[in-house]
Amino acid sequence: MRIWVAIWTGSSAISRLIALWIAGGPLLRLALVALAAGFLRGWPGWDITVPSVAVGWLVTAIVLGLRLPNPTASAEPAPQPSSL
Repeated sequence: MRIWVAIWTGSSAISRLIALWIAGGPLLRLALVALAAGFLRGWPGWDITVPSVAVGWLVTAIVLGLRLPNPTASAEPAPQPSSL
């Protein structure tokens, strides 16, 4: 379960950074992304690049998500049952 949470939190952090980068100059940066996507689409190595980037995103999201605090963990420690 923790790995799925790590993927979720890591991907959210990566997406937040990309959104902040685009917000710095939206028209120019979105145009550059579209231009790069159009260039890469015509490149013969496209079928290798996309899965490689997806695996890189996944690995980065897992590593980043495991370093971030677990959002599903409770703030208070669970009460320990008393032994009689």
